[in-house]
Amino acid sequence: AELFPMGYVLGETRFQTEILRGDLARGGAAVAGIANIGLLAGGIAAAAAEGRAGRKATILIGLSVSALGGVACAASVGVASFTSCRFIVGMGIGAILSCNAAIATELSPP
Repeated sequence: AELFPMGYVLGETRFQTEILRGDLARGGAAVAGIANIGLLAGGIAAAAAEGRAGRKATILIGLSVSALGGVACAASVGVASFTSCRFIVGMGIGAILSCNAAIATELSPP
């Protein structure tokens, strides 16, 4: 759910002027795309951590990282800090998503 509202946020005039400083082409593209790179990084990191810490711990860590990244996004004052925070949010979501299929398989009846 965290990834989908970005289209709405990028369309807001106040966000464009205060955070992006009017540079929707470059700043908007960076903000919109960086979370996907975070998804990839978080998924790869979680795959390594899942074997050592377990799925439950990995999901809880991913949820915590995503929540803290979301709070940091809310406190961002510029495009660089907002983009960095979106990357962190993407990493948290990537960690969660990498465990979902395995957990669903384990919990589903045969």
